[in-house]
Amino acid sequence: MAMAALLIRRGVDVNLKDEHGTAPLHLSIHEGRPELAKLLIEAGADVQAANNAGNTPVQVAAFAGLPEVIKLLVEAGAPVNVHDQVGDTPLHDAALQGRVEAAQVLLAAGARVNAANNAGHTPLDLARQHGHASMAEVLEAAGGQRGGDVL
Repeated sequence: MAMAALLIRRGVDVNLKDEHGTAPLHLSIHEGRPELAKLLIEAGADVQAANNAGNTPVQVAAFAGLPEVIKLLVEAGAPVNVHDQVGDTPLHDAALQGRVEAAQVLLAAGARVNAANNAGHTPLDLARQHGHASMAEVLEAAGGQRGGDVL
């Protein structure tokens, strides 16, 4: 963390991406380092930057189950209803992994509970397909429906 702070003070580009389109903010979240993510956000990291698969930092945080990081990102202006290349939203990512707290934060921030991905699946579909009963309950309580039931 001290090295990252030093590099930032020396003017390193916090939005520089690798060949996969992964920025330092994506990586810090993927590695479960919320303190580093906060430092990068404060240094001007693009909270809306998508990698080559279309994943934004919010999607990475949802997949990893980091509700506090999701809150930081949303406070910094990150949208919660973005879609990656397969049409998944951050709520789909949280549902897929059974990340209930992350889903609750996303829902509170305005995530669309019935957004369908490219295959027509809603977050509730993914929660059920992967056996995440608690997640399914949270989504149903928020008005979640199965893909074929969404009007």
